[in-house]
Amino acid sequence: MNKKYTKEELVTAIRNATDLGDLKRMVGPAEGESEKAAGRLEQIAAIWTRCEKHYGSDTALWPTDDKEIYDRLMKEQGAFVFEIEYC
Repeated sequence: MNKKYTKEELVTAIRNATDLGDLKRMVGPAEGESEKAAGRLEQIAAIWTRCEKHYGSDTALWPTDDKEIYDRLMKEQGAFVFEIEYC
């Protein structure tokens, strides 16, 4: 849920922003970002299910390709969740 800002809060935020990313976080995720996040969660779940079945839950024991993809997706999802909470 996006917060409603007053005119004064917006002007202050614009003046204090150190980069465009700060301003983007104020308005929430861009169109399509929620869909991308849902797709990432599906990919994460699929990799987890497949690898956990064969190699266990310790990701260090997973094949390198699967682990790298899983770690990248988790990092992207973490950044998305952080931005949602930051808004």
